[in-house]
Amino acid sequence: MPAISQKGRQRPALTYVFAAMGLRAHDEPATKVSRREQKRRDTHLRVAEEGLRLFDENGYDATTLEAVAAASGISARTLFYYFKTKYELLQFWHDRGFEEALRPAILAASAEQGPLHAVRTCLLELVPRYETEKLVTVDRIWHSTGTLRADKQMVYFQMEETVFAALRERWPQPEQQPSPHGRDGVDRGVAAGHGGAQAGWRGSRLNRSPQRSIGHA
Repeated sequence: MPAISQKGRQRPALTYVFAAMGLRAHDEPATKVSRREQKRRDTHLRVAEEGLRLFDENGYDATTLEAVAAASGISARTLFYYFKTKYELLQFWHDRGFEEALRPAILAASAEQGPLHAVRTCLLELVPRYETEKLVTVDRIWHSTGTLRADKQMVYFQMEETVFAALRERWPQPEQQPSPHGRDGVDRGVAAGHGGAQAGWRGSRLNRSPQRSIGHA
């Protein structure tokens, strides 16, 4: 996906990715695109959706790019214009919104509450924004193979680093910062919180809220 410009005006891919996931993107500016560009975007999204469907139905390892191309109604050569590898296609669905929302949410937390409580509160506020069936499917695929699970753990690690950097900024006094033992709790909480969107979505079918999912993780 194209990187955001310094003025934050060019994010053409994010709008339709958010829409496909069922997420809101209030900060996305309205931009006019040509018919050719719109067709390209529509094809890009169709290929990504067909790939995700096949990954879920047949398994990530068993799905080939040729099968994705056939399901999308395009040639394999055309598909390579959009995605060079299966991993790149799966990465298309990697939503960084949750990660990017963590730091500002923690920095906005009340200083009267402790750091660990602030993390839990932020997770409870952020998780409901990510309760979509699409994200549940994406998460299921990320956990479907050992290699993908290892990559997912790296995402959790990066999120944990983001959380602790924000905690140190919000509570700069050494005595207020989490101890090594407390960090273990935050590490588990971050992973549980990110997974809480999926657990919460599933739990909604069992009348269990995402907040309870995090609280019991």
